[in-house]
Amino acid sequence: MAAMALRTGRPQILLNEEPDYPGMRPNPGVRKYGSLSVSAARVGGEKLLLQAQFPEDTFLGQESAALFQRIVVEVAAFLDRKERVRKERRRDHYRVVGERVLSDLFLAKTESDVYRILAETLSVEQGILFVDLLVPGEDHFERKIIQGELSSLFFALPLPPLLAPSEGEIPLPTRVYGSGNACSILYPAKDPSLPEDFRTTLLREAGIVAGWPIKRPEGEILAVMAMGARDPAPFSDQVLLDLMKDLSERAAYAIERMRLLEKMEDLSLHDPLTGLLNRRGLGLAMGQFLASVERRKTLALVGILDLDDFKPVNDTFGHSAGDNLLVEIAGRLRKTLRESDLAGRLGGDEFVVVAEISDMAHFHVFMERISDSFSRPFMIVESHSQGLTIALSMGAVLFPEERGDPDHLLRHADLALYEIKRLKGHRNVWWKLWDKSC
Repeated sequence: MAAMALRTGRPQILLNEEPDYPGMRPNPGVRKYGSLSVSAARVGGEKLLLQAQFPEDTFLGQESAALFQRIVVEVAAFLDRKERVRKERRRDHYRVVGERVLSDLFLAKTESDVYRILAETLSVEQGILFVDLLVPGEDHFERKIIQGELSSLFFALPLPPLLAPSEGEIPLPTRVYGSGNACSILYPAKDPSLPEDFRTTLLREAGIVAGWPIKRPEGEILAVMAMGARDPAPFSDQVLLDLMKDLSERAAYAIERMRLLEKMEDLSLHDPLTGLLNRRGLGLAMGQFLASVERRKTLALVGILDLDDFKPVNDTFGHSAGDNLLVEIAGRLRKTLRESDLAGRLGGDEFVVVAEISDMAHFHVFMERISDSFSRPFMIVESHSQGLTIALSMGAVLFPEERGDPDHLLRHADLALYEIKRLKGHRNVWWKLWDKSC
């Protein structure tokens, strides 16, 4: 009868003397009774069953059955609402965690910073036993960092091999590295395919272990992030799975950005006088920067900054003083920009700034910050105790409102610069955004 109620979703009433009720027919002297079964389906397919037994002198008819049916439907709806609220709270929590990690990754300066940010942030999540970050070595993984309550146990165990043995046990990081895909194992202490020393020491408390590759778009695996947790349930949540996938992709991008910066230094992509990026360095760095901005759905300001009347400085005080002024300007630009922004020198007294902004209000704040930074006199000549005041002009373009490669954007910024310099002496602002009138 319960099965019928679950299958049909309709109330089922049965008295114990009916032939379909075998094994429970009353013996002589035993009071007769009946049974009522009602069910309701929850979101996701789970079903609730409510059963009631009643003596024959209080027979529950169809009216009672309808009441019980409404009760079980309301209970199912209540549980669905409760689960929905729980999921929304968890989703909001993961969103906050994700935003914090992504913000920290954007500011990370070294690969070690990237691994530390991931491990420290994720290891404090409820129920997480460990977060292990491993990078490929020659034959085995090398551990960059491990966090969590079980972390100390790992150091007594051998590091996993990069390649799976032809037969025998295969550690989780090796599986992730070999497949290039995320992998999870439920109740790993019972899985004979995992190394025994891991199962008997580390994974006895784990309800799940999971791993994610941190890899370049071309497929090269830069690192493997392995995690263990007591409760497997959160790892079935698509929101968490999407977050982990996003974090691994952003971590790969951050590592790629750092390696690119190292290559840029090795390739001498900097201006020898100021230490800023030169034209070639800007071209390489801007490609990565613009791709990041587009993924983050923000804006990139690409501006060319020019000093008004720089030539008289060279003519009056000499080229050494002019060089000192350019170095001082580069220093002020660095202090004004965030570390994640770009600054370069095209040559002469032309500089480039590439900065991430959120909207036009942020744009105006940014331009005001540059103006304030350059409003102070430049103390570059000992004989000129009051210092030199230098006026600026800037032409700028916003990406992706204007699309194109770095050279295209710089050309448009240069057209806007030409327009604002043409208006020198007859202008209200020192900058101009490119538009079709330029």
